[in-house]
Amino acid sequence: YAYTAGTSTLVSMNTSLGIAISYLTGRNSFEKLYEETDPQDIYDFSRFVDSLHFEPTYRGIGARIGFLSELNDALKLGVSIELPSRISVTESSSRDSIEWYDSGNPYVWSDEKWSGLEYTVWGPWRLGLGLGFGAQPLEASVNYRFHSYATTSLIGDLFDSETGKDLGDVVDAQIDKYVENVHEFAASLNWNVNPLSLSFGASLMNDPLNYRFDNIIRMDLGLAYQFESGIGFTLAFRNEQWQSDLNHTLESSVDRSVDVENTYSKFQIGMKYIL
Repeated sequence: YAYTAGTSTLVSMNTSLGIAISYLTGRNSFEKLYEETDPQDIYDFSRFVDSLHFEPTYRGIGARIGFLSELNDALKLGVSIELPSRISVTESSSRDSIEWYDSGNPYVWSDEKWSGLEYTVWGPWRLGLGLGFGAQPLEASVNYRFHSYATTSLIGDLFDSETGKDLGDVVDAQIDKYVENVHEFAASLNWNVNPLSLSFGASLMNDPLNYRFDNIIRMDLGLAYQFESGIGFTLAFRNEQWQSDLNHTLESSVDRSVDVENTYSKFQIGMKYIL
């Protein structure tokens, strides 16, 4: 979740400057279960279970600065800068691997639990440029946004259990090897007849993981209603599609190409208040 407060002011007759500060908080939960049985009695075990539970919690802060200039009655130019978010993460996890032999006796391969692992993540900074065209009740815009994912970093007093290296250095090395900056191009159309507005947007950007070679296509639909009291409600739908070309070479020196089609959709409901 992000709780955001912002303000803006006129710096000239046609230009306004704004700033917004967000408090970020949330919790994720990830579970993975693998189970194998031996109904044909081929092996000396009857059942094997490997389970993993991973639960990180987040809290942090971010800020955004932007200005908007009206070049004329129908044309607007906007620039925004999003500063790197500082997010503190606390992790807890557990892993259990148990094998039951044909005799019924269990053997515990793994019974591990961790809690209170803490570290800090600095997110990417972003730069946005936009040009808007307006002729009531329609508005259209074209935008470019730069995401500096390659500058993401991890800071903490944690060490890799296998190599003994600082975990921050390990993560930085992985980011340098696999993560690249993202260039995003977008266009949008908005129809606004008070108190109702409808919006459509589409964007194209490269994948931040350099071993996946396809672009990401995103489409957004939005509906908003603004009451005279200042309270407004929004409903949004987002769909993302991308193809993962996971080309790699096996240990046997055989080239392997794996094409995976991906799609992701979600709904969002929001509320705002205008003073």
